[in-house]
Amino acid sequence: MISDSILDSAWHEVADQSSPEALIEKMAEAQPALADFLAEAASIFESPDAVDLVYFMVLVVWRACGAVKDPLPLLSESAIAEAYRQAEAWAEGFGAAPGGAGAILAEKKLQDYRSYPEPHLMAFVIQAVLDCVEDGLELTPEDQIRALVIAKAVVDVLSSS
Repeated sequence: MISDSILDSAWHEVADQSSPEALIEKMAEAQPALADFLAEAASIFESPDAVDLVYFMVLVVWRACGAVKDPLPLLSESAIAEAYRQAEAWAEGFGAAPGGAGAILAEKKLQDYRSYPEPHLMAFVIQAVLDCVEDGLELTPEDQIRALVIAKAVVDVLSSS
């Protein structure tokens, strides 16, 4: 299981990058299918803030998982696609819920932190999405949900590999 200290270390490693391109290239070399998925998934966003958030979350998750399992097994396109389908099903109905996406995310965070196979990773992803509005990022509720689905798929596929 990934601890808070490993997650914190990965967060600092990604946050301290002056430009994430080098880390993105490193991820692409190690996990080409993941990099392709991320590039394709990020292309659905119109907001640069949403793209930045998704890349940040995925890079942190990738570095945290890599700190526990080095080297990470090579991910397949089919495994990533299946994790994405499952994440979409998990998030179904978030946008239509009373109180909007934020209320649902907060509720899911409380549930998932206790029951998720990698609770620290899932809590990080949900908190990053919740914090994006407070941090002044311009993301629609739909973009928040899309970002969460993408990041959850990556958490699932990396933590199960």
